[in-house]
Amino acid sequence: MKMNKFTSALVGLGVISLAGVASAAPITVYITGSTAARANFYTACTTAGDIFATPSATVPAGNAAGVISPSPNNANSANTITFEGTLKSGPLAGQDVIINCSWTGSEAGISAVAGTTLKQTLFQAQNPNAAPGGTQYSLPGQPPLYLTPASGYATTGTIQSIEGAGSQVNPDFTMADTSQKVSQTPSPALTQYGIVGIVSFTPMKGYESSPDATYGRVTNVPQPALAAALIAGESLNAYYLTGNSADSVDGIGIIGRNLGSGTKVNTMLNAALLPVSQLVSQTSLNGTYPAGTPGTLTFSGVYGPAASVSDNPVGNDGYDSGSGVQKSLNCDGSGKGIVYLGYLGISDARHAFLNDNTGAGGTGSAANSGTAVYLQFNGVYESDTAIETGNYTWWGQENLYGQAGQVAPQTQIGDGILTGLTTQINTTVNPGGNVTTTAQNAIIPVPSMQVYRSQDYGNPLQGSWPTPYQFQH
Repeated sequence: MKMNKFTSALVGLGVISLAGVASAAPITVYITGSTAARANFYTACTTAGDIFATPSATVPAGNAAGVISPSPNNANSANTITFEGTLKSGPLAGQDVIINCSWTGSEAGISAVAGTTLKQTLFQAQNPNAAPGGTQYSLPGQPPLYLTPASGYATTGTIQSIEGAGSQVNPDFTMADTSQKVSQTPSPALTQYGIVGIVSFTPMKGYESSPDATYGRVTNVPQPALAAALIAGESLNAYYLTGNSADSVDGIGIIGRNLGSGTKVNTMLNAALLPVSQLVSQTSLNGTYPAGTPGTLTFSGVYGPAASVSDNPVGNDGYDSGSGVQKSLNCDGSGKGIVYLGYLGISDARHAFLNDNTGAGGTGSAANSGTAVYLQFNGVYESDTAIETGNYTWWGQENLYGQAGQVAPQTQIGDGILTGLTTQINTTVNPGGNVTTTAQNAIIPVPSMQVYRSQDYGNPLQGSWPTPYQFQH
């Protein structure tokens, strides 16, 4: 029998002894939030000596040690996945721990751990499912769905349905690309474990099979032009990107993320220099709102030819995941008089650049799809080196948070996760080059940074990262 939250609380209060239950009852914790460190988290849970001293060897056939959920929820790209092993460090070293993951996005994760639900109002002009005066929808991942032990971690449910609770049960932890201070859920104050690394982002332009001259001249995204395009949408012309008067006919279409995304928060704060609450005017290519999930922008699955690709304005909404942005950028946007720009994390950007949009993990190219193109931001391509030296400023700080007022044993497990994940990320090697020449790292170790920010936005300052950037409980 797995130790539930009630039993865990009794352990933390000293009512019962962990020693008496450790060998018989694994402790299950639930984590949600940002996908930026998802692959690093997977490696940290499947590598002996990181989070787990010994990842579980009792796993479905074909799985890496430590991954106890079956295919398709067993890859480092899976949004729902479950790990098990014996915790490596801290007072609970040797304790059997199950980490059940549901990666939904930074803002959605902070909201879920805080016990609130993020909502947005959509209108018929963008979403035909909405009522004439607008309909309020909960964001995807609210609440997050987790793989259930009763099904052998093959189906999903809410935590309360898994644990048999009659009311909402919040996840224990969340990853977030920015701090709670700038989030849409500033209270209650969550338990802060610290920064595990630096997460970076890049602009790209979408594929065109028959590009016009303006498309070819768009190579750079200046900060003022990005801010103006986010607000004005396609009414802003491409002259603002190129400075060439011949480009005053084509517009700029921004393909981006929804309110649950840390990628969007970082784009607003560190790329556009806009407040997080600023309303924007985004679009999608072949994005729809299916009747079954009426508040969720979803890619249709059709990439071309160009005549079958529709430009669908979505206002302040956007895709729930970076893969949605990637797929829209791989669509054939030719002939619309619009240069389509997207903003992505480095992993999704790599898939867009390679035109990988089918199959498990996004490998393979769909019919009529094509390669998205990396762009410079303020004249610089994204790279580990450019971020580390302060020459590229579109990045955020990847945080680990726990529930407000969290106590042992959850805090002890949280510290173990923080230590193991940081150990894994700190092995990251700078690949050299930039995104156009060599695959860059989605997460950069904090010790590699030669600049720092004392908050979530603003120009980086020269010097080593202030300590403590991690916290123990």
